[in-house]
Amino acid sequence: MIQAWGKSLATYSSHPKNIIHVLLWSLAISLIAFSCEDDRDLVTLSIGDAPAFTAPAAGLSVDITEENLSETLADFSWSAADYGYAAGVSYSLEVDVAGNAFAEAVN
Repeated sequence: MIQAWGKSLATYSSHPKNIIHVLLWSLAISLIAFSCEDDRDLVTLSIGDAPAFTAPAAGLSVDITEENLSETLADFSWSAADYGYAAGVSYSLEVDVAGNAFAEAVN
């Protein structure tokens, strides 16, 4: 028989007051452990349709001169990106001199 402070553990575990304490502690620990609810919105990225230019046609080449600098040379439009959820998407258009590989691109 296991002894604790001169008394057997059977004496401690069978006493009604100790049983109530054990039950209350078990209840308290269970409430703490299982009361939290995971309320995060988990988002899964699904690769949907990538944005694609719808206008102007591919291969557009525009010569920008001093005379036509204030004119609208082309209207650009593209399809919306679809990532499977309402994502904040930012689009930008870069322009550079032909043959410069966008080294000095302008937004």
